[in-house]
Amino acid sequence: MKRKAGIILMVAMALVLVTAVAYAITITIDGVREVAWDGGGSVTDPNEAGVTNDGFDVDVIEWTNDTSNFYILLSTYAATGWNTNNGPDFPYVYFCMNTDGLASGTANICVNGAGGYDRYIRIAGPTPLTVTVFDQNFNTIAATTDVATVGSITEISIDVTSLGLSTGVCGAMPSSAYFDGRTGDPDDNVQDAGDFNMNCGNPTAVSLHNATASGPSAVLPFALGAFGLIAVSTGLVISRKRKNA
Repeated sequence: MKRKAGIILMVAMALVLVTAVAYAITITIDGVREVAWDGGGSVTDPNEAGVTNDGFDVDVIEWTNDTSNFYILLSTYAATGWNTNNGPDFPYVYFCMNTDGLASGTANICVNGAGGYDRYIRIAGPTPLTVTVFDQNFNTIAATTDVATVGSITEISIDVTSLGLSTGVCGAMPSSAYFDGRTGDPDDNVQDAGDFNMNCGNPTAVSLHNATASGPSAVLPFALGAFGLIAVSTGLVISRKRKNA
């Protein structure tokens, strides 16, 4: 009986291991969209005829967070033209955020939005991209190189304290985005009028990291090993039952 109970305990531990591994899938700031982004928030923007270069036309903006960092993913309809110098400089995008929900901020840059923005995040070309966080008066709060772009995907990570979110907890944050391709085309605004609500404090079930994170290739062997342990253990139980029958 004790041996049987021990085997059952091993099966239970294996199930816990599989669950833990499933929740250990991570996201890396590498310019490659992982399924971990599916648990966060997002806003889509239409493919606008006026923006003739799809590399400057926003498709999707996604965001999520953990207790330390706020993550944003930008996707364009074609490979983002960060290295296209149309003079006098390279393309850039601003995320304008009302992190405190007050109307006391400014309405610079994202002029199609509702205003009241107290944080501005700028991603600027060329590669390697630079990311800068400004306050409502455009004083620099933080700068980071935690950014990566591949093709049409750009990912960034900003520490929550630079956004005034010391614990990574907040309500809805009215936000807007502005992509200036530095061309004669109309600039792309998300939304075309008004704001969308970013939010934090409800991170996805996965762990979010920005360096040397283990991906599905690392998860699979552990999961298979756990399933193997379950199979072997179950086989022992069945075999023992048959022998004692």
